[in-house]
Amino acid sequence: SAQVAVPYYSPGAFVAALQVRAQAPFASQFAGSAGHLVESITQLCAAAARTRKPGAGQGGGGDAGASDPSDDEALLGAQQSWLAAADAWERLAAVSVGATLERRSARRVDFRPSRPRSIRAAINAHGRGRTPPAARQLERVGAPAKGLPALEWLLWDPAVPTHSAGCRYAIGLAQD
Repeated sequence: SAQVAVPYYSPGAFVAALQVRAQAPFASQFAGSAGHLVESITQLCAAAARTRKPGAGQGGGGDAGASDPSDDEALLGAQQSWLAAADAWERLAAVSVGATLERRSARRVDFRPSRPRSIRAAINAHGRGRTPPAARQLERVGAPAKGLPALEWLLWDPAVPTHSAGCRYAIGLAQD
């Protein structure tokens, strides 16, 4: 009698096991890290707003001179949260099946390359209000100005995190 070294699994059984053992836990990790990213970007923007108020320069290049150590900590925290969210996303997107494939999540979350010109235009269009843009407002923003790559550009560009419209837009992106 012949022995089978590896049991046979149907494609459906394989995908079901992948969903239970990988996709669902990775999706949960991504959701948690995305929530933490929203919190850390909100803290960054609050710290930047406190810094802007007293010496109130006129908007443009608010990074001339010394920065408040709490601003630096808030920026580092937001950047670390972005790294954690990006890592969680990469784990989830490694094998795109089920909901991540059907919803075209890779295009929405991880469109590359981001385009700074599109991001700036989106900030001008959607960052001017008193609150971050809602998901419905962001539906009209093109993929190159959304998702993790756009947030990466926003968090590592020296001028954007201190700009209130850029902050509101970044919070809206992280919530989306």
